[in-house]
Amino acid sequence: MKTPLLSDPKLIYKAIQQIQVLLGAKLDFLEKSFGLCEIRERDDKTIPTVYQGENLDEYEVSPKDDIKAFCFWDKLDPIEAVYGEDQQPIKSTYARLRYRVALIFYTHDIKKLKLATDVRQSKTIVMQKFLKVLQRGLLTAQSDLVITTIFDEDIQQIYEGYTVTPMKQPQYAIRFECDLSFNESCYG
Repeated sequence: MKTPLLSDPKLIYKAIQQIQVLLGAKLDFLEKSFGLCEIRERDDKTIPTVYQGENLDEYEVSPKDDIKAFCFWDKLDPIEAVYGEDQQPIKSTYARLRYRVALIFYTHDIKKLKLATDVRQSKTIVMQKFLKVLQRGLLTAQSDLVITTIFDEDIQQIYEGYTVTPMKQPQYAIRFECDLSFNESCYG
């Protein structure tokens, strides 16, 4: 399954899953489009893991070579609850929730994506394709996604907070840090 989906996601999981499905459908070079990761501690290492599907073990999304190209989401703290200008938070008021998230893309061999003959050009194409979906493809979604920062090349920045080893060519990774907001009532 290219895009493993939760059966009844709520809040951030639902908002991420809508974008996850769009990325899986629009980016043909992706072998897997995963959702929000969970943080796990194993053997003194901090690793991100994702849901693979019902009755399947979690999958570790650290840099490795068993999947040609994948992406996943990471949730950054804190979460903000935003109310209208004149609204006070009361029991009957729904908040607009704003999350800081990161979308992480990784491929163990950019050449195998066969996007261009030149590695630099392939990297540019990957970034352009993600930007096109993230900036223009979400116009019909019930959430707002704003890219605030992009990291590429430096695996320590891309996998910030996790234990990873340095990348070697032709590996490639990108981290899109974003603000993701939606009305609590739409995703509850």
